[in-house]
Amino acid sequence: MGTVTAVEDQRERGRELAVALAADGVAGLIIAWADNNGIPRSRTVPVAALPEVAATGVGVTTLFAVFDTNDAITFAAPGLQTPSGDLRLVPQLDRITRLAGQPAFAWAPGKQVTAEGGPWAFDQRSVLERTIARLDEAGYSALVGYEMEFAVYEQPQDTDDDVLVPAHPGPAYSPHALLPIDDFVAAVMRDAEANGLRLGQVHAEYGPAQVELSLAATDPLTAADQQAFLAATSLPRYVEKGECLIEQGEDAAELMMLCRGMTHTVRTLADGKQQIVAVSLAGDFLNSGGVLFRQARNSIFALTPAICLSLPFKQVEALARTRPAIAHALWLETAAQAAIQQEWMVWLGRRAAQTRLAHFLCEVTYRLQLAGIGTRGEFEFPLTQRELADLLGLSAVHVNRTLQILRGQNLVELNHQRLKVCNREGLYEVAEFDPRYLEGPAFSAGGSI
Repeated sequence: MGTVTAVEDQRERGRELAVALAADGVAGLIIAWADNNGIPRSRTVPVAALPEVAATGVGVTTLFAVFDTNDAITFAAPGLQTPSGDLRLVPQLDRITRLAGQPAFAWAPGKQVTAEGGPWAFDQRSVLERTIARLDEAGYSALVGYEMEFAVYEQPQDTDDDVLVPAHPGPAYSPHALLPIDDFVAAVMRDAEANGLRLGQVHAEYGPAQVELSLAATDPLTAADQQAFLAATSLPRYVEKGECLIEQGEDAAELMMLCRGMTHTVRTLADGKQQIVAVSLAGDFLNSGGVLFRQARNSIFALTPAICLSLPFKQVEALARTRPAIAHALWLETAAQAAIQQEWMVWLGRRAAQTRLAHFLCEVTYRLQLAGIGTRGEFEFPLTQRELADLLGLSAVHVNRTLQILRGQNLVELNHQRLKVCNREGLYEVAEFDPRYLEGPAFSAGGSI
């Protein structure tokens, strides 16, 4: 009778969690475990199936106990010579976590049991639980931390070969080694924080491309779950130039932060005409207004290859309530965007074409300079003349003519999507540009948070 009651309790708890997860936009639950080689394996189940899965688990083969590191299977182990038989993988409901980088999925560690619900000799989680119990009986406790080493490579864009080169050249353990991958490292750290993982430290390891991070010490079972979770956690979203990140009219579930690249925000009118209403750079929140208004009023497109990090709005709201520094940062971001929008309203409504274009070029280059992007006086500038026309409320012909005037005055050069400011003071004078509206704390920090 006790076993039946326990199963029904699990089923009811699974039903409650399924409702809550579905309301948050979660479609599937990833149930993960580590095999004898430390390799994470998983099953993903629909959220609607969680009540039954919580009660009786999902089926897995007994042969995972004899997988090797190359996914080959040995059939020499006594009792495991064939794939016959069935195990049940049961999610640990108290450890379910929604993935910040994959908001449509949640993650939970799993325990392998027999088809009857009894212990399975090769279940690593059960072995750890028994070890902790024996330590406790002997009057001991333990703290465990994990180190994880991995390599970061990139594929050169100027070759079609599948050649990977180290993303950082060293020197070993030097902060300079992380400079080429600082956006990646920052995104990993933010993703870990959003997923509730407390990192100890991150550093460049001995060889080129090598990176190591450590998890802060905690109890053995939590440490094992966190290590598996970090290994399974989705990295930030990589988008191609022209890809739509948020579509006008859709219900947005996450706050999106731009970690690398450039985007523009577009409002499409009923007649199909478009107006660019914002340009975002690395460090900007793309849709902070979504904290209050979940339906997107604009579409956001990548102007360059970009990296984004997402955090569910419910987590943002919870963090803002409990961490004043985060609430303050969101306020600064809103104030900074409002300052930019006010300047745009002025030059759209009252300034001539040459002043309008010059002011926008001053604003973008000044913000890029604050963020440490580009070389002195020269920056990537992916906006086309047609896009500049949509942004400035001019025709493409008028934009071209105005650029020619600025070039003829030796103020700027714009070639092959590279903008060079030849005479900064002269450009500021033509633009009537006063950068003080860009010098608040949100900008001087090089980003929002």
